[in-house]
Amino acid sequence: MNEVPTVPHAHGLETEMGSDGQPMGFWTKSGRKGPLYFSLNYQNKKPNQAVYRYHNTKEGLFWYHDHTMSITRLNVYAGLVGFYEIVDPLISIE
Repeated sequence: MNEVPTVPHAHGLETEMGSDGQPMGFWTKSGRKGPLYFSLNYQNKKPNQAVYRYHNTKEGLFWYHDHTMSITRLNVYAGLVGFYEIVDPLISIE
């Protein structure tokens, strides 16, 4: 029972609905899953993992955070938040 359920949610990306981090789509370290848990099929996936797809079709700075029902704020304060940048290598920066 002392596990932290998590589910990632990314802002600003074009994602499929299943990869959007629904609040009741969480999972835990032991493999417990929420009623809306989703994962793409992946050959070596363990019970406590989920595989999402992000298309990364546009440049920019994006952020992601935990999105678990009723504890998002606690998980974000605990550090389950981050940024990542998508850069088009064909655009030269001078």
